Amino acid sequence: MKRLIINHLVASTLILTAGLSQAEGWYMESDPFAFLLGGYSLHAGKSVGPVRVQAGVFGLDLPEGVRDNPAFDVRMDGFGLKLDYQGESDQGWFAGVDLDRTRERYSRAGFDSKATRQSLLLGMRGGYRYAVNKQLFVSPWFGMSANIGDKSRVQIGDEHYTPAQWQPFATMHVGMVF
Repeated sequence: MKRLIINHLVASTLILTAGLSQAEGWYMESDPFAFLLGGYSLHAGKSVGPVRVQAGVFGLDLPEGVRDNPAFDVRMDGFGLKLDYQGESDQGWFAGVDLDRTRERYSRAGFDSKATRQSLLLGMRGGYRYAVNKQLFVSPWFGMSANIGDKSRVQIGDEHYTPAQWQPFATMHVGMVF
């Protein structure tokens, strides 16, 4: 079912942007690290003057080094909106805000029970967008988000997982301008 939803979102985005491909400033991008972590990432947006607006979906398995408790396996899926100030060019430095809705699924080896919780993340981000050529770009960025949603602790067996109040995030997106 999840694959069907993701495929529908990707196809819908491609269909919607196909008719707008001549409009200056439309783009799609993805986070290759999400795929390396067993997940997915697809974002579409438009540059309008000095601002850029973006919507996207993402998911990944949290690596052991960033989990509160290594006894847990954590899967995060979500969608988000971003608003960036980029100045007069869609290339170069940018800074902005983002709002993400995520669903985290918690499990432990040897236990049948699982836990799920929803989070609402409000954050700031900044980075640099570099043009590889007229259509392709790379965009390394760093963000810091506050969990303004469910902060409840998860328990499976005798172990607890406490979600972070603040979540740093660094990555690099690769994209294409239409």
